[in-house]
Amino acid sequence: MGKFSDLHASNQTLPSVTKCKEGEKWWATFEFYPESVGPKKSAFRGYMYVGANFWSQQSCVVKFKNSGSNFEKEFLDRIRECQESEDLASKFNTENVGPKLEIIVPLLATMDKASFLNGVFRFIKGYDLVIHSDDQVLIEKRIDGKFTTFVDKFGRCIQNCPAILQAFCHFTYHESKGKLVVTNIQGSLQNGKFVLSSPVIHSAATTYGPEDNGSVGIQTFFAHHKCNQICSGYLRPDHAVQQVTPCTYPIQVKHHFADDDDSTFSSFCSEPPPPYTFNESDKVKLLGENFRDIPGVHTI
Repeated sequence: MGKFSDLHASNQTLPSVTKCKEGEKWWATFEFYPESVGPKKSAFRGYMYVGANFWSQQSCVVKFKNSGSNFEKEFLDRIRECQESEDLASKFNTENVGPKLEIIVPLLATMDKASFLNGVFRFIKGYDLVIHSDDQVLIEKRIDGKFTTFVDKFGRCIQNCPAILQAFCHFTYHESKGKLVVTNIQGSLQNGKFVLSSPVIHSAATTYGPEDNGSVGIQTFFAHHKCNQICSGYLRPDHAVQQVTPCTYPIQVKHHFADDDDSTFSSFCSEPPPPYTFNESDKVKLLGENFRDIPGVHTI
């Protein structure tokens, strides 16, 4: 009976290492196969709880890294990025009327039990991730409704993007005194509030993980951003053009549990954005080695 007693029917995490803003630790149980598999992460639909309180149940998403090592540092960097974005959203909410913004901060947890059924569904569904009982994961509250990317991580907006979301991105640059800008604004409008997840920060110090494109990312955002009446008085980079004709992008709808590393936009824009300038020493980690061939990008 020994080997059979070691088999578990469910996937379950331990209580989270980090706490939510109310100071509580959550644990999660989730399905045997991922709802979404991206190039870097796999995401599973599940439920999260506080302790033994069944009534605390909330829908959630549990995210795994597909490969690599040192997950804890990367996940903690991700949590810090989301927490910084949420702090800025809270400040923005106090200064503006209209819909409020909430940015979900994920929780770091370690697996407790991995179901023996995972192998069965891995064969049936044809995915590669092998779940171990000591894997580290991120737990996020699930966003219901139509999940939309309003502003992508380069600062490009969907058609008819709510002005308040564009202004929030600009506000983060203003409030941080030019040290960073928050992009990748995605989520849905729920009961008069925008609930958002997976923001990407570009910072002058490049301290927010692998998607932080530093000063290049900040410049790229302002190359696409057009101020509205909410943010027209905010601080801007000295080199930024005040009026930039934005590209028009279609709404992109995807599941909340889709990998946040693979968001793409298909542009309907017929003209490239106005020229903007990068120092060649930036090494265009955003644009790649062939940046000199890209229209509208100039080096000095």
